[in-house]
Amino acid sequence: KGYLKESQLKHIFDFAYEYASDSGNVPSC
Repeated sequence: KGYLKESQLKHIFDFAYEYASDSGNVPSC
């Protein structure tokens, strides 16, 4: 881990956050 750039990591985090908000579920991991 740690091979992702900060910008990429933030993009993935934002995508996961929005996906969780839309689905109404919070990732357990």
